[in-house]
Amino acid sequence: MFMFLFTGSYRNLISDGLLCVPPQAPVIEGLRSSEVKAGTFLRLVCLSYGGNPLATLHWTKNGEVLSTSWEVDTVSQKASSLLNMEVKPEDNEAVLCCESVNQVSRSPLSITRSLTVLFEPAEVTLLGSVEAVEGTKVTLCCHTSSSNPPVHIRWWLGFRELNNATVTISEGENGGMMTMSNLTHTVSREENGLPLTCEAFNKGTRFSSIQSKTLSVYYPPQKVWLDAPPEGTPLRSGMTVRLVCFSSGGNPAGRLTWLKNGKVVQVPSKHVQSERGVSREFLLTLHPSDNLATYRCDATNEAKKVKSAEIKLQVQFPAVSVKIVVKQNELHAGQVLNLDCLAGSSNPKANISWSLGSTRLKGVDQAPKKAEYGGLSVSSKLALSLGSHHHGNRITCQVFSSLLSEGVNTFYTLNVLFPPEFAEDQPTEVQIIEDDMATLPVMVSANPDDVTCEWVFQGEKVVKERDHRYHFPEGWVLEIWNVSRRDAGNYRVECSNTEGKNSTIVKLDVQCENPI
Repeated sequence: MFMFLFTGSYRNLISDGLLCVPPQAPVIEGLRSSEVKAGTFLRLVCLSYGGNPLATLHWTKNGEVLSTSWEVDTVSQKASSLLNMEVKPEDNEAVLCCESVNQVSRSPLSITRSLTVLFEPAEVTLLGSVEAVEGTKVTLCCHTSSSNPPVHIRWWLGFRELNNATVTISEGENGGMMTMSNLTHTVSREENGLPLTCEAFNKGTRFSSIQSKTLSVYYPPQKVWLDAPPEGTPLRSGMTVRLVCFSSGGNPAGRLTWLKNGKVVQVPSKHVQSERGVSREFLLTLHPSDNLATYRCDATNEAKKVKSAEIKLQVQFPAVSVKIVVKQNELHAGQVLNLDCLAGSSNPKANISWSLGSTRLKGVDQAPKKAEYGGLSVSSKLALSLGSHHHGNRITCQVFSSLLSEGVNTFYTLNVLFPPEFAEDQPTEVQIIEDDMATLPVMVSANPDDVTCEWVFQGEKVVKERDHRYHFPEGWVLEIWNVSRRDAGNYRVECSNTEGKNSTIVKLDVQCENPI
């Protein structure tokens, strides 16, 4: 083989009688426009005519080889290379190049095409809360990932377009642009439940995508009322009344809370939903503290405004307490005992009565005073001259309401201290037959009952040491065995305790046995 090198615009090589020449510049067929939509499949053909030998072809994208396969047609004197390519967003602004070359080419001949890829955003994101109280603002952000050309964003509330958004466009991936739209909107209750929609669209790619959230507008209950006894109706302590609170309107439905005089009351019943709204029952067993108490039902929800309804009850009740107050620490026979009966609050005013056993006593009523729970407190004083016969008895104070036919009472047990007292049936004379045994009884009572007694006969104490016939079998009872005439006479018994002493005479009458 012989090779000749020429200088100039091309080289010719004659070998085996043939002239070698370089190919013509390549051309690309199949690309009608530089703008291509992502996802399109391109079928591009690179052609190079002429040349001896025919050209070799290869494709590159941004300098990186895509294909090195080609075909030659010796009849048509052309070389061709087919490139099948799926267009992707990352191909935006890519440079496609086809090069042709043969052995005598001074340098490869090439043709380039720049692609402008139209691609849609991969993501459309809607951020922000769509829950708000009426009259306040919601702020939402709708943003897209990169696209070419940049998408437009518009906002819809139901079928109404909102035009008060601010839009920001910034650079994104693959030479595209990102769009962000911020919306601030003041909500009203009429808009509750409407879809709030962000629509992203691209005229160039005929792209459209929406993201939507349902708007929740909170507004307070519109009306609250009670089903309860008419205000001013007299009610009785101990009875159970039914209070029902109703609430209508509001989003969401109201939460109902019962309060007594401003303090929350725990109610076991649950909320009941109905067409009218929501209700909650309160079964209230009345106590004296409920008189003039204000029961209120508060209805509230996320709107944080309170609607209320209330009722003031009038409750009748007997005295809540009663006690007897005695200031003396010790009670002695012959003293005057002063007692105070103090009744707790009642509604209406009650009356006080005194009794000693079954005997009614007259006390001195005091002026009533205002008391707790809106009632009245009454009191009464009683003065009682004490005697020994009062010991162990009960003084009762009763507080009674004639209107309610109901009362309460308490008692005070008398512990009267007194010196020994001989019973009314204490014998004053004992008759006995000579040589029998005589029994001289002692029937005495005292408080305290730690009593000491002694017998005296003819000025001397009667003791066993004096005469072995004297016996004391039980308590202070005196027995005289084998009674003789000398034993007849008056026997004085004297008993004492810490309160004092007392004595009585028992006459022993000794009779002779009838002669046979």
